[in-house]
Amino acid sequence: MTSFRILLLLASLALANTHAQTSYEATVLADQPVAYWTMGQPPGSTYAADASGHGNPAIVQGSVYFGQRGALQDDPTTSVGLLGNGDFVTPLDQTEVSQYSLEAWVLTLANIAPILQDRGFSDVNDAAAMSITLTIGQPDASDGTVHCGLDADYLSIGDKTNKLVDDGKWHHVVCVFSGLAGQAITPSQFTIYIDGRPQRVVPFSTGSATAPVSGNEGTTIGVHPIWEQQFGMPEYSGLLTEVAVYRHALSAARVLAHYEAAKCPLTCE
Repeated sequence: MTSFRILLLLASLALANTHAQTSYEATVLADQPVAYWTMGQPPGSTYAADASGHGNPAIVQGSVYFGQRGALQDDPTTSVGLLGNGDFVTPLDQTEVSQYSLEAWVLTLANIAPILQDRGFSDVNDAAAMSITLTIGQPDASDGTVHCGLDADYLSIGDKTNKLVDDGKWHHVVCVFSGLAGQAITPSQFTIYIDGRPQRVVPFSTGSATAPVSGNEGTTIGVHPIWEQQFGMPEYSGLLTEVAVYRHALSAARVLAHYEAAKCPLTCE
């Protein structure tokens, strides 16, 4: 997706910011995320506040555009626009986790776009660290599908969906990792949900690892720094909102409750 096309998309969806807590936020907070970025800051902000109360602000790097049209029917001005030259870094560490959940609402036309990763900021000191990563596509698969799994040097274990999300509509995407400490990590331990429903997936597995998993440094939003450096993976392009991380496995019922609480307007399927 070209920057020009994204600018047109942002221009057509931009609204003035009038953010207030919503029933969706209450539903998310009931599941005790360790970080939750609603992306409801006013235009020109230099960070996205952490609504979870755990003090993990997402600091802006490059150019981002708050105050864009969001996915929530009762608060339609809560999202951030990214044009492939802006992202966020956070102090949230993935440390000793055997269960983990990543969640976001995405709207993009890009067939490759990183959403969340927590392996670290560079491949200089963090190459050996592991990351539970949520992306649209991967460096070797610009396919517009949702990918989620464990990533490290010579290690890739997880799943990808058959369903495409690079269609310019809002989609609720969730990856749930349900491992067990001391046991090998397998693709079957990852579940990907799109718009509240578990997806049929294609597993992938290279290398081996045992739970629990630890990343290094902090979680990034909209960029995978190592894949960007090593493979030229672009940064996220489109709109992004309601990004959350949990140190437990969300149940299928709770994922569906989150999706239904959004009451997503006509921009959704």
